Amino acid sequence: MKKKLTPSFERLMTMKELGAFYGVPAITGAQLSEQITDALGNGTPFSVIRAGDIMAKTLSHKRYQAPYEVSRKKMAYAGLPGEITPHLQREIHEAMDTADVVGVIHFKNHAATNLLRDVSKHYGIQFKTLTSALGMRELYFQNKLFELFTGRSIMLVGRQAGKAAKVIEGKYQLSVVGTENLENYAQLKGVEAKLAASTHSYDAVLVAAGVPARLLCPRIARQRNIVALDIGHVMDEVIHPGVIGDFKVRNKVFKNWEREKYRKRK
Repeated sequence: MKKKLTPSFERLMTMKELGAFYGVPAITGAQLSEQITDALGNGTPFSVIRAGDIMAKTLSHKRYQAPYEVSRKKMAYAGLPGEITPHLQREIHEAMDTADVVGVIHFKNHAATNLLRDVSKHYGIQFKTLTSALGMRELYFQNKLFELFTGRSIMLVGRQAGKAAKVIEGKYQLSVVGTENLENYAQLKGVEAKLAASTHSYDAVLVAAGVPARLLCPRIARQRNIVALDIGHVMDEVIHPGVIGDFKVRNKVFKNWEREKYRKRK
């Protein structure tokens, strides 16, 4: 029998349990949706990022003993540089401190869940509010995520931003005023500068770019007084239905990324 790669969803903590686990308020997907709506209505900056095994592993590098390893390929796919530096760790620390909501993994009695909590305490990270790392997926599959931006102008950022824009404009009838490609940490400063200086007027930016997305969202939310959401694999799901929940589809997308990366190197 093959070993399961992830714990079953029956073993997820409730938001009440998650809040007690961290000692920080934790909100449901419905509450998150309300806060996003309020920020859009009030024109106030609001950022949501996610933190899982990659973030935990990156923060623990050379500073805290991690009970598991993450492959180099997975780290590269998450947009991380070849070397994890103290400067990058400080940037992650700042992002987790300043994001309005951080979606964290919350499997019960799981190595990555425990590591993220422990390394966050080690760094003294001061979360404002927590939610599930699966929050964006939850809103998407309930057909509520893109509804939030009806009548609004949005920007898309990520390696699949251009393709996703066509689907989102067509299927959801949203106004996508621009896209920016963001594949890795090396491109982050340039993309942030373009978004900050953009002449487009936009209410929100939706980002899917691994760890660089986590760093970008709190910054650009404050700079532009907008909503900035790290939507992760939701952007892949928009283009390739089945990516979330179907290993074969996700593996195909990953293999395509590997081939494209190899082609660019040649």
